[in-house]
Order: sequence, then structure tokens, then C-alpha cells
Amino acid sequence: MNEEITYQKVEQLQHYEFGFLKTGSEVEVIAINHLSFHIRTIGYCHYIEDAECILETCIRFGFKEKGMSFPGLPGYELAREQAAVSV
Repeated sequence: MNEEITYQKVEQLQHYEFGFLKTGSEVEVIAINHLSFHIRTIGYCHYIEDAECILETCIRFGFKEKGMSFPGLPGYELAREQAAVSV
């Protein structure tokens, strides 16, 4: 059984890249430090909306995960696509 795995780049901040690794029914939130070549998982969930929330929180408040640290950007908000609404 071969599961399709896809990566979606979501945000690039300085030398950090953030994205989602989608495998079957799971979404893994990934951080990549292009200077140190570290790749770390900063969260798991089942829905993309939850992954966006995890990512936004990690960018806003920062994180330390197995040797990779990100200082955080207070007030950061992830850009989200707005659904068209008819009035």
C-alpha cells in the first residue's frame, strides 16, 4: 500500500521555511532552517485548518524543538485565502 505524500510550502521567514507534509489522513507541520539544514516536526493533526492554527501559534510565540529554535514574531498572522461571499 503506497500512500501519497505531498509537501506544501506555506511561509518563508528569513532563513526559515514552514510547510505542511500531508500523508493519508495526517498533516505534519514542518519547520526547515536553511542555514543549519535542520528539519523539525512542530505539530501533527488531521485537518489543514488545525495545521494552520498550530503553525500560526508556533510562528507567533516561537519554539524550541530538538536543537532548532525560532524566536517568534509577536502579532504574526498567517495569510489565509478568503472565501468569496455573495451579498
